[in-house]
Amino acid sequence: MKSNLPILVIPYEFLVREIDGAVLLAYEYGKNGGTTLIGQKQHLFPLIRFLKKSLWFLKSIVPGEIEIQKKILSNEGRIFSYDVEGLVPSQGDVGVYERISKKTLALVEKHFCWDNDERKRYLKIFPEFENIITNTGVPIQQSWENYRSNNRHTKTALLASSFPLVCDLSNKYNYEQTILSTDNNLKKLDQLSKEIKMYKKGFEYTKKFLDHILSLGIKVIIRPHPAEIGNVWKDYEKNPLVSFDDLTVPIASSINKADFVITFNSTVVIQTKIMSKNCFQYFPIHEIEKYKSTFSEFARSHSTMIENLNDFKVPIKQINQIKANRSYSDVSKNIVYHFLQKKIRKKNNYIRSFLKIYLVFSELKKQIVFLFSKQKIFRAIFPKKSVSTLYYVVGKRKAPIETYIAVKKSIERMRINSKNVILTRISKGLV
Repeated sequence: MKSNLPILVIPYEFLVREIDGAVLLAYEYGKNGGTTLIGQKQHLFPLIRFLKKSLWFLKSIVPGEIEIQKKILSNEGRIFSYDVEGLVPSQGDVGVYERISKKTLALVEKHFCWDNDERKRYLKIFPEFENIITNTGVPIQQSWENYRSNNRHTKTALLASSFPLVCDLSNKYNYEQTILSTDNNLKKLDQLSKEIKMYKKGFEYTKKFLDHILSLGIKVIIRPHPAEIGNVWKDYEKNPLVSFDDLTVPIASSINKADFVITFNSTVVIQTKIMSKNCFQYFPIHEIEKYKSTFSEFARSHSTMIENLNDFKVPIKQINQIKANRSYSDVSKNIVYHFLQKKIRKKNNYIRSFLKIYLVFSELKKQIVFLFSKQKIFRAIFPKKSVSTLYYVVGKRKAPIETYIAVKKSIERMRINSKNVILTRISKGLV
């Protein structure tokens, strides 16, 4: 029987971080007869007008992208959302306002949360949206449960870097994006300045921690953050105990290979806990007090904090009693349930060949705007149409492999029966 379900559209930003969750959600939707488009934000947002009556699962609803939401709704679309960071690296009300607003919340049917702590932070500020904000978990968490746990003692640590804000070029890009995503919110810009100072200090402590780990003869896999423009760990390239991770592979695979994880103020603390691994952060209490307006209390409470390096003890084996207090195996199923609650409207079919042609022209237009954006006069006259001069540099890091290849590999990792999936490549960034 032919399905009349609307097309589900899942935009991603950081491909390797988000693709497994997107595939699981698309597969669950497919069980109900639905079709899903997965692709980079830059590839999907120009297609809104051609995806009438579609259903969108947005990875964020930041204030600066409210126009995207309005376009979707004006095209008879429906919007569901979550925050890909789960508010973990942020602190206080300013951290919430950076990711969400009353206006953006008002345009979604449901906003899904990683856990109840995240939901409470939203409701403290937006109590009127109690029926919109729901604690289901998110598909990314479900994907982590699909990675088999490695119980071997490998004498290896994973350093999950989280330091884009120590790179000058990354800082420039972050500042530009903060202005756009928060509608030039001065409090957030001030917060960003504080975050830069904190991350630079955290980088100093993390390097000391890394040196200490290496002095113990432990091998370390360093996984650079995709938004780090420039290798902040280049001083360790020649160290025989150090190797650099493959950024085309999800970090879950690397966590499995390591005995424990080192990070700083990152969502990785949630992942290591769900995957039954130890996560350590070296940041003494006096520094936490100094930066308490920016250092995440959630990240602190879900990891082992190191006060003194001499007190650090290497885990002899995987600590299997570290378990998440819930299962995430039904997350996608529960989210799709919300998708199907409204009366299903007849879907609007799209013409794949037309989308391919349109995307070619869209990319050409983008390249022209990119070239013009390098001129100060163009940026001054058309500030909202200008794109960052780092646009393509950052984009390549966020999506290091083609979407079609990433989806195929994810289907294998998630142990999905490929015979039940019809996979079609539309463009480099869209499947």
